[in-house]
Amino acid sequence: MSKYISFILLALFVLLVAPAAAPVVSPAADLPQLEPADCMVDVPATYIVGEDVFCYYLTVPARYDDPEGQTIRLAVMVIRATSADRQPDPIFFAQGGPGGSTIDLYTSYLFGPHRLDTRRDFVLLEQRGTLYSEPALYCEEYDEFSLEYLDDILSDEESERLSQQVMLDCLNRLRDEGVDMSDFNSFENARDIETLRLALDYEQINLYGVSYGTLLAQHYMRFYPDSLRSVILDGVVPPELNLFVEVLGYEDRAFRYFFDGCKADPVCDRNYPDLENVFYETVAALDEKPVSLTLYDLDTDTEYAAVLDGASLHSSAFQMLYNSTLARLLPRIIYDAKDGDFEIISKVLGLLFFDRTMSYGMYYSVMCAEDGDFDPSSIDTSGIRPEIVEFNEGGAESILTTCKNWDVTALPAEVNQPVSSDVPTLLLSGGFDPVTPSTNADLVARNLSNSYKVLFPWGAHGQLFDNICADQIVQGFWDAPSSAPDTACIVERQSPNFFAPRDVLMLPITLKLLRLDDSLLLGTIAFSAGLLGLLSAWFFLPLIWFINLFRSPTPGAAKPPFVLRLAGPLALFNGLVFVAFLVAYVVAVFGALNGESQFLLFFGLPGEMRPIFILPLLSLLLTFGMMALSLQGWFSDRWHILRKLYYSALVLSTVLALLILALAGMLFGFFA
Repeated sequence: MSKYISFILLALFVLLVAPAAAPVVSPAADLPQLEPADCMVDVPATYIVGEDVFCYYLTVPARYDDPEGQTIRLAVMVIRATSADRQPDPIFFAQGGPGGSTIDLYTSYLFGPHRLDTRRDFVLLEQRGTLYSEPALYCEEYDEFSLEYLDDILSDEESERLSQQVMLDCLNRLRDEGVDMSDFNSFENARDIETLRLALDYEQINLYGVSYGTLLAQHYMRFYPDSLRSVILDGVVPPELNLFVEVLGYEDRAFRYFFDGCKADPVCDRNYPDLENVFYETVAALDEKPVSLTLYDLDTDTEYAAVLDGASLHSSAFQMLYNSTLARLLPRIIYDAKDGDFEIISKVLGLLFFDRTMSYGMYYSVMCAEDGDFDPSSIDTSGIRPEIVEFNEGGAESILTTCKNWDVTALPAEVNQPVSSDVPTLLLSGGFDPVTPSTNADLVARNLSNSYKVLFPWGAHGQLFDNICADQIVQGFWDAPSSAPDTACIVERQSPNFFAPRDVLMLPITLKLLRLDDSLLLGTIAFSAGLLGLLSAWFFLPLIWFINLFRSPTPGAAKPPFVLRLAGPLALFNGLVFVAFLVAYVVAVFGALNGESQFLLFFGLPGEMRPIFILPLLSLLLTFGMMALSLQGWFSDRWHILRKLYYSALVLSTVLALLILALAGMLFGFFA
């Protein structure tokens, strides 16, 4: 088993998703105080820190039952409502994991274009133990281990031994730093939310939780029902179920749903027939003969050699079901792999692998305190595809070993009891979701007397910010939480819209441009020079024409041939084509950023943007015409030497711009 599989098996259990005055600290002396702080992430120039965005650290007891003992500092960001109709009840966000960063994830949405209204404050509490809080239970040791063995094939036994050792190294380091891992659990986490509500002086809040965040939200509902106006559970985790016992069944269900969805979809079945068998045949072939890949780390702009075997492909496909765009792209990825093309999957694996936001120390502290006492023999494998059972063999025992090392105090039996509440609650589920199926929402809703369930048949893990329909339903619920949501928009999408081969334009340059990659600097300068040279025709040619209007013609001088008289208009039109292409490309990119297929920008552009790339081909034809006319002009005595030189410069400028487009993969992007 490759090192990469070990990473995926670990990640498999991650449940990933009139203006008023600024929020102020409550003056009550017995409440923890918010300490203003530098913001944890970059704040866009469109927001003003201290007016639109407030950043704090909240100091809380490590254990609320011991208020005089050790303390923990929690990072907090408040994005204040900007609407004149500001509402008093904010939106609190709870990220999944456990161990995911609330601030890192939700600022990526809320600081960009989004569809939520701005009448309520958005409050981001970085849960104890996560990325920006202090201490953060982040395991750098696992990052180092992952990179060291990224391109190695390890046996199952060796992979397990090394993985356990590296997590033990992380645990021992954290303990040496004075961290008590039993301080990091869901009950203390829920009390942190209440402490922040009081410190910010909000009477009631709307609490949104995704994945593990839904479990945390239910614990908060259990303890502080009067503090809630509404709750949204997105990708529901029932307290009474043990994830480690249920996960194999979840995985099997997710793959069956995916393969059945492709078979039932005419576009998918036509382009990717017999997908399930093709997938498992490809998995078997890669186990026999693994392939080498290059993974790109966006954070460090570094490439790493990696190995992909069958188990890695299987685990990676499972991870892709967490994201609705990747789930729709997965049939193509499978068929590409069958044909020996690993371009797309190498990019996907780079995104999955180089994630430095997950705190695994927090993950194990929470999970072992709640679910670490299960019996592996209680895992029912009947009816589950044998490959799934095989690839997860030993996973339960591995978790138990880690939990034994973690040695955290188990939470009382209450943690596994269903939560009963009449707080208005919206439960969201996605059909593709590989780890929190809609049956979870059914189970939890039984005890919520004022709840509404919504299933997005082609959604994945976490619906908010994933599609327009989900955002509309969520916003409508916040506006009127006691009314049944309007779900008409779900009916409009009865197909998963799997991506056919030509539905994705493979243009890696797009992501580099969005990241302002330094490697593009010389190419950008060269392209700009070429384009400006071509566009100079729009200044000089009209100027020359205007001057000639006032000049007396030379007696007996013949006009240039008609063909040569086309040289100027051809250059002018070519300049227009170039500008039209650039404008269309920019509009397409930003349109994709704001759309439901923004994930495709990691690979290129959605296929419907293909007609844009007719323009570079048209420019290429026009440039051939300009070259022919320039050559004819040099042999004509009707062109002055300066005109010959200038038009040749126009041609060279255009060729330079086209050459850069060709090197960037855009010149023939229509065929990508």
